[in-house]
Amino acid sequence: MCDRGVNTRVSKSAEVARAGGVGMVLVNTSDQDTDGDIHLVPTVHLNGTAATTVRVYAAAPGATASLEPGGSTGTPYPQIAPFSSRGPSEDNKGALIKPDLSAPGVAVLAAVAPPGNQGHDFDFMSGTSMAAPQVSGLAALYFGVHPTWSPMAVKSALMTTAVDTRTASGGTSTDVYAQGSGEVDPAAMLDPGLVYDSSNRDWLAYEEGLGIDTGTGVAPIEPSDLNYPSLSVDRLLGSRTLTRTLTAVRPGVYRASVELPGFRAEVKPSTLRFTRTGQTAKVSIKLTRTTAVSDVPVTGSLTWAGSGHVSVRSPIVVTPQSLLAPGRLEGSGSAGSVSYSVTPGTEKLKLTAYAPVAGAPVRGEMSDETGNAQDFVLTVPQGSKAGEFFAVGDDPGDKLYLMVTPLREDGSPATGGQLSEYEHQAHVSLGTLKPGKYAVTVMSAWYEGAPFSSDITFTLQANVVGTDAPTTGTFSVSPERPATKPGVPFPVTGTWSGVDTSAPATAYVGYQDGTGTLVSIHG
Repeated sequence: MCDRGVNTRVSKSAEVARAGGVGMVLVNTSDQDTDGDIHLVPTVHLNGTAATTVRVYAAAPGATASLEPGGSTGTPYPQIAPFSSRGPSEDNKGALIKPDLSAPGVAVLAAVAPPGNQGHDFDFMSGTSMAAPQVSGLAALYFGVHPTWSPMAVKSALMTTAVDTRTASGGTSTDVYAQGSGEVDPAAMLDPGLVYDSSNRDWLAYEEGLGIDTGTGVAPIEPSDLNYPSLSVDRLLGSRTLTRTLTAVRPGVYRASVELPGFRAEVKPSTLRFTRTGQTAKVSIKLTRTTAVSDVPVTGSLTWAGSGHVSVRSPIVVTPQSLLAPGRLEGSGSAGSVSYSVTPGTEKLKLTAYAPVAGAPVRGEMSDETGNAQDFVLTVPQGSKAGEFFAVGDDPGDKLYLMVTPLREDGSPATGGQLSEYEHQAHVSLGTLKPGKYAVTVMSAWYEGAPFSSDITFTLQANVVGTDAPTTGTFSVSPERPATKPGVPFPVTGTWSGVDTSAPATAYVGYQDGTGTLVSIHG
């Protein structure tokens, strides 16, 4: 029995074979995948409770094992691998859903270089490097059928005919930030019915809309209005109308339907009639918030149903807001103020000031014994609103990474972790902080197993707002109950005094929808 980690999985079975072993049980020491490998001895790879059970049994005197034919991994397919990167992308202002789509990328039999792969000509490989060539190959096949199509038309065909992946329990996955539009379907891709096409000029207009000066003179568009096969709005206040243009691949009648919980959706026109291939039609999609919870992303879809079982499906992600306000502001000095603008989506609004919090400093170090990282576990109590985390090296020349990750009930990492920049004072700000346990990791290198560099001592500080944590000084906000008009911004001022700035302090302006603005106060 071998624990996973430190060196490669197949090198462990190679060592078992070298030592005269006839089989291996490879066990994960934490919740990880069980990738397929070509081992040098028969190998079983276990995870979770099975790994723990076998580890305990193997330590007992007289433990034996036998390998019998049959059995199954029991893993629902297709499923997004745990190691696969997740969205959303922070670079497109929430205008495009990323990833776009998925393809098989786990345990793919591929040609490899024998010197680095135990002398094998082929091996099982996993990762984006396996999924990407499959999508590229499908696109190449498409150009063989439609050599004059644009790359974006082909991309649209692959995306709108994709199928949902599965969850770990076998249900249908709706996590577009994991699967995108879904897994590619080679059997359906060549009959997409309609496509969302876009040109170089469209993309230049999109970049101009993101604030990028392309130097081309192309007029900007709202990034969410790029003619893309998915729809995404990061901060929707009240309602928003998106536009799309569809091009017919198969003539016929297509009818729109929208599924988006908590929203009223209007598609105009809702029925499209195409008499010939290549004909286009422009549509508007108005999304109006009804019961959707503020600041919580809502996932749905827009589907155009045509004759002959043709279905043109686009995923939708919308994050509604009852107001628009900055998530974080910085101030300095023991007394001072910050001013900013709030745009309400309702006529009634209440602002609540939370006094500055400065958490107790915790000392830490990285050495030969701990390696390039030190882990802490923080319990966030009920009633917490938001928080800031700081890690500062004692040596002014030291730079650190700081990562804050929510933990599941079993102690394993959940999704939604945040990583800081590489700075002397690394910080992570969380505008919404749910109760529970969090792993707080301070690192001098961003990846596991990096060579140890030098001893580093540091101070870690967690400022959790909304609890009984010790406060420093006072903080007020004005106005507290403003007279507002939906969609019309108004000024807000936060003022503090008597703050001890020997360490970072964090104040907070809370809004009635559960969101707020962090005010980070430094010396």
